[in-house]
Parts: sequence; structure tokens; C-alpha cells
Amino acid sequence: MHTLTPMAVATALTALFSGLAAPARADRDPDGEGIPPLPLTFKALEWNCPATCIAVAPASGRLLCLNGNEGLSCDDCEAAWVDPGQSRIAWRSLQSCGQMEPALHKGALAAINAEAAKLKARAVEPEFAPDTFTRVTEPHVHQVGELTFVLDSRTLRIMRKGTPEGELAWAPIGRALEKDEEVTIESFALGGGHLVAVFYKNPEFVRGETRWEMLSKQTPTPADATPLAPETGARAKCAPDANCPPDYDPIVPYMRHFCAQTLTDAELAGLRTQARRGELGKRELIALFNLRGAFHGYAFKAEKWLNAFYYGSGAWLPDECRRLIRASATEKDVPTAFATLRDKVKAIWSELP
Repeated sequence: MHTLTPMAVATALTALFSGLAAPARADRDPDGEGIPPLPLTFKALEWNCPATCIAVAPASGRLLCLNGNEGLSCDDCEAAWVDPGQSRIAWRSLQSCGQMEPALHKGALAAINAEAAKLKARAVEPEFAPDTFTRVTEPHVHQVGELTFVLDSRTLRIMRKGTPEGELAWAPIGRALEKDEEVTIESFALGGGHLVAVFYKNPEFVRGETRWEMLSKQTPTPADATPLAPETGARAKCAPDANCPPDYDPIVPYMRHFCAQTLTDAELAGLRTQARRGELGKRELIALFNLRGAFHGYAFKAEKWLNAFYYGSGAWLPDECRRLIRASATEKDVPTAFATLRDKVKAIWSELP
């Protein structure tokens, strides 16, 4: 019997699946103005502030990224420098366009340009930027040197020489894609990991929605899974209208570790084992990976039962989680580590029938 090496597996995948085209840069500007160059100017940004990274500092690998959306009088536009290992992105508003006259933040623009000059920043291209899509019917593979990007109907997986380096569930959080909603994904190298921007746009609406996620090299899952013992009596604390999942006792320990950011790969492997045995189901996993949305008060639409579960009196929630519910003003304020945990749990959920 011959054993395939990780590199051989990656090569076989590339040959098996047809890859999406990977243009040098996604261009979301209808007028074809492209990516605004440095130094940034309000004239260049007026109707052209895409959600993308535009420059990198060669010495440190810091990325300069823009986060834009169409407003009434121009593109709402934010910018940020993103460092390797950074837990959250500190966006600074460059221009606000909710009124008839745009509000221009000249000090913020000057600071961004000064930092770019100081760091000798140069233009950066995404390492992976597939064509905009509305759905993925079969896996698509793109090879860049040692890296392999695999995009399927649920996730974007990044491998280096066949070894997993990051995984992202690319669908919108807490809701399903609209019928004609368009998705644009860009991945940028950031230190030893990756910064991924996912932009959602329904053609029927003016504004879109952007997710920014940082993916770091994953530790291989331990062979000896460590399931957590059920918390006996947790289900008994649930109020009649709390919508607690049926198998609440087994999932509560994982919720505690999720909220404390101490959920290990061994414990995740144990969770997968329990799920495959039928000791807990999809509803329990939904309650676990959607905690991140509850941290910033997301109003759940696809899984409406979660609103009563998270936002009721909360007496049935673990203490570690209760204090985080609605504690963040916006999604951007939620530590990035929770996005990584969410995606790992969601990957287990996606494996269940």
C-alpha cells in the first residue's frame, strides 16, 4: 500500500477540481477606477473605497486596509493598519457619507498617509481573490506556491504543503445567503497567518456587508480527543420560554470554555466525537457557535429561537457567557479569537446530517 504525502494530496486536489480564476485584484468600483493609490486623497476615495487591503509595510508585514460601503453622498470609508497577531482591527473613519454633505476626517487621513510614508509601504496584492460568486456548487482549488486554497459550498480552507493552516466558514453569520446575493473573498498574507475579507452584496440594495477574519496556523487536532463531562442539572435551570437545546447538559461545558477562550483542540475533537455518537445534535452546536453573534447583540433571523435563548433572563447561561452577552457595541469590538472558535465549531456542525 502506498501512502500519499500531504503535498501529493494537495497536488491531487488541484488536478481534480477546476479552480476559480484568481484576478490580481477584485474591482468593486462600477466606474473602473481600481484601487486608490498612496498617498490617499478624498478625491480618490469619494466613490471608491472597497473593502480590501491596499498596502504592506515590507519590514513588519503590517497591512493597510480599507473598509468601505456606499453612502448617500460618497462611499463611507474607514482605514486601519493591521499587525500580525492583532486581536481586533481598530478602524479609523476617513469619510462619513450618511448626510447630503460628506464629513471628511482630514486628521485621520493625514495620519494614515504619514504612517504609510514612514513605513515605506508598497502596494499589496491578495494571495487569493476568486471571482465574485453567488454560490459554490463544487470545490474550487487555487495553488500559490506552497499554499493551496480550497473553496467549497461552506468553507474556505488554506493549506501549506497539504497541512491545514486556516479554515473559515464564509457564509454570513446568523443568516442564510439571499437568492442573488453576491460574495467576494480576498485573502492577504499577514505574518504567519492570513487576513480574509468577505464582502456580501445584494444587487437589490445599495449597501453591502463586510466580514474581516484573521486566520492563524492551526495546531493539528490531537488523536486522543478529550470530551467534556456533561453539566448535570443545567437543563433544569432553563425557563419554559428559554428555548434551551434538548441536550443542554452536554453542551454547557463547551459553552463555558468557548466564552473563556480556553476551548482546546483536544476538547473540540471530543465535541466532534460526541456529536458523531449522537450525544448532542445540530441545535446544541448552533447554540455554541452563535455565541459570538450574541456578544454584540445580533438579532438572529434564520435561527430566531436563539434570541430568547441568549437575551432572556440568562439564568440558564454559564456565568462565563452571561457577562459577555451584548457586552460589545459592534461586531468589530468582539475579539477575533471568538471568530476562530466559531469556525471550528461550525465545521463540526457542517459534518452532521
